[in-house]
Amino acid sequence: MFRLRRSLAIAGAAFLALLFIAAGTVVIQAAPQTTVTVKLQDSKGNEITSGASLRYYDGNWKDATFDSATNSWMVYTSANSLYYEMTYNNGRQTKPNVSVTEKTVIFQTVATTVSLVDSKNTPITPDSGDGTVRYYQLGWANFGPANTTQELLPGSYYFEMTYNNGRQTFANYTISATDNVVKFQTVATKVQLATAGGVELSGGTVRYYQLGWKDFGAANTTQELLPGSYYFEMTYNNGRQTFANYKIPTTENATTETVVFKTVATTVSLTKADGTALADANTGTVRYYQLGWANFGPANTTQELLPGSYYFEMTYNNGRQTFANYDISKANALPVVFTTTAVTYQYSGSIKYYQLGWAPFSKPTMNLLPGNYYFQFDNNQVQITVGSAAITQTMLVVKLVDHGGYYGLASGTAQYYLNGWKNIAGTTTSNGVLVYGIDGLVSPNLSFAMNYAGARQEISQNIATNPIVTFKTSLVTVELKDSANKWLTDAAGTVQYYANGWKTFGTGTTIGGKISMELLPVGYSFAMNYVGARQEKGQAISLTPLTQTVTFQTANVQVELRDSSNGLHSDAGTVEYYANGWKTFGAISNGVANKELLPVGYSFAMNYVGARQEKGQAISLTPLTQTVTFQTTNVQVELRDSSNGLHSDAGTVEYYANGWKTFGAISNGVANKELLPVGYSFAMNYVGARQEKGQAISLTPLTQTVTFQTANVQVELRDSSNGLHSDAGTVEYYANGWKTFGAISNGVANKELLPVGYSFAMNYVGARQEKGQAISLTPLTQTVTFQTANVAVSVTAAGGNPAQTVPVQYYANGWKNLGTTDTNGKVSMELLPVGYSFSATYNNVRKELGQNVNTNPNVTFAF
Repeated sequence: MFRLRRSLAIAGAAFLALLFIAAGTVVIQAAPQTTVTVKLQDSKGNEITSGASLRYYDGNWKDATFDSATNSWMVYTSANSLYYEMTYNNGRQTKPNVSVTEKTVIFQTVATTVSLVDSKNTPITPDSGDGTVRYYQLGWANFGPANTTQELLPGSYYFEMTYNNGRQTFANYTISATDNVVKFQTVATKVQLATAGGVELSGGTVRYYQLGWKDFGAANTTQELLPGSYYFEMTYNNGRQTFANYKIPTTENATTETVVFKTVATTVSLTKADGTALADANTGTVRYYQLGWANFGPANTTQELLPGSYYFEMTYNNGRQTFANYDISKANALPVVFTTTAVTYQYSGSIKYYQLGWAPFSKPTMNLLPGNYYFQFDNNQVQITVGSAAITQTMLVVKLVDHGGYYGLASGTAQYYLNGWKNIAGTTTSNGVLVYGIDGLVSPNLSFAMNYAGARQEISQNIATNPIVTFKTSLVTVELKDSANKWLTDAAGTVQYYANGWKTFGTGTTIGGKISMELLPVGYSFAMNYVGARQEKGQAISLTPLTQTVTFQTANVQVELRDSSNGLHSDAGTVEYYANGWKTFGAISNGVANKELLPVGYSFAMNYVGARQEKGQAISLTPLTQTVTFQTTNVQVELRDSSNGLHSDAGTVEYYANGWKTFGAISNGVANKELLPVGYSFAMNYVGARQEKGQAISLTPLTQTVTFQTANVQVELRDSSNGLHSDAGTVEYYANGWKTFGAISNGVANKELLPVGYSFAMNYVGARQEKGQAISLTPLTQTVTFQTANVAVSVTAAGGNPAQTVPVQYYANGWKNLGTTDTNGKVSMELLPVGYSFSATYNNVRKELGQNVNTNPNVTFAF
């Protein structure tokens, strides 16, 4: 590269113009140019005039133009040397640093032959489309058939020969005038099929693969193949073996490359478990599979097989066993061994077995191939797996049938007794059958147990005499009848039975009053659940008769409500009963309500005019109609006065039963109502006051009295000297509002009142005093006392002298006159002890002051 740059610099300098500077003007004179002729000739010196292109480097790469007149490329340059690059027929040649003194530059191609010869160095004339060549320098291009020639520029190429389904490539092959033949040589390749001892076998066919799968021909034949890596596939005797990436080497001599497939002598044998021969082994037949199923022949024969994975199938004694993916290889020349298993059954009845078809079992022992078989012991079928271990068993057939003996029952589990109870595996089938083998040969006298639907029945049997052990159930019907002995259909009952725990009987619910189920003939407890109640009863189930009935019956329970005169109530009440919760019994109509109930204990509740009475009673079936009686009491509420006489004026009565309710109005001192005998609160409302009291009502006697009594309340008004006032006042009391008590007469006023707390008010000479007092009945006359105070008013003039004839007033619901002062300047008056405003007027001067006379009854004015 340095030389190239230096040459270009020198060439450039030759073209420098001479600089003439005259009057400020520069004149550039071009350097002289050289003309070079470039030609392309073939190997014989003939000019090539088409298909080529030329580039040259003169400061940069330039395409040269072909001159058809001279059959050459004309290059004009001022440089001293150039690079030339000729491209022709998918190749390229470069001539570097050629001096321009060389006026003619010649590129010459090489006559290049790509030959194909066989292993004996004889040229191969392939069929049309085979033995084709491609080559590569600027890209892949078809060269043509093998053993043809093309003109190529000297240089390095790839050559690729395709022949007979193979391909070989020469990389970086240099073409020059002295090396112009590219030689591909095939290898004589034989694919051999032979035994392990080397004896060739006929009948094999071969395919091979490099560019695609292709038939090679029969085994032990030869073909010419290009060196390289191939797949070879031998098919022989229903087997196939493949050699992958088998290398056919390059060779310069006439040796033959042999691809050897060796078979394995394969024996399929049939023996007893101990390896000894079977007397009838020749009745065993063998098939094998790799490319498809084919007959191998009788057991204990040998065939040559290619190594690989096969299926082998042995058929013997009505059974078949298959070995899957059994590997036959050169290192595994051992026999393919099928081993039978000795099967021994102790069973007094007939035995058949099935795998390929039904066949009689030759008791007591047969040799069978391992596998799954069906056995029938007296037509009772079971699937048995024969493994590699010998089977020696005493066979049991246990059956569970319904009461008619026609239908089997599923899901029963069985046991047998042999030095303790032992489980028989599995459950009875839909046919009611359970077949089981006891390991070993045991005594035929055994005990058996069946567990079904929670119950257990045990029996003993000699299976040598009768090999089938049969358990039979009874058809048990549970019915629910009413007091008239008819099936109850208005509501369903649910039924359970006890067998190792409570269980649902049948579908669980009576339909039309009854329900049925098959049960073993043992003792059970049965339970009927009906409208919340539950009755249990025990009953032994037998097979005589085969249909057993368990009857539950209800009683007609009549709940009646009677009054204190023992008559049925005409007005309504509602009834409940307790059975796993309170439930509606019904409404009283004409004094009674009826319901069918199971004969167990219940609590009953009567709801009447707000009250509720509960009572427990056991219901039985004797008689079938059971009566539950509720009776009311005549409750008489009376109001008496302080002299114990009945009040003539009215009051109203309430009672509390789930809320306050009206009892009635007092008439002639009493009110009556029929009530259930429970506890109540009663309330008397009289002249605005209310008294409540609780009382338990019973039935002894049938008339119960609740007495309210008033007290004689005497309100008196006394003066400051404790004497009764002779002048009038009026009295009020507060009971749900202020009400008139009466007017004071001779110092007192009287009124009958209930013994509760009141507020009393005394109105006297315009003033009002209130006070609270609880009224009781001890004593029956209760006194409420109001007392006035002697209020003294003193009026003094200047110097403290008494002021005479001074008018004095007090304010009580308006100004009122208290009096005129005497010669001592005083005046007094009896007043209720409350707060007042007082006034005095003296010499036309009026003074007022307020004072509570209860605290200080002396009022003083000073002028």
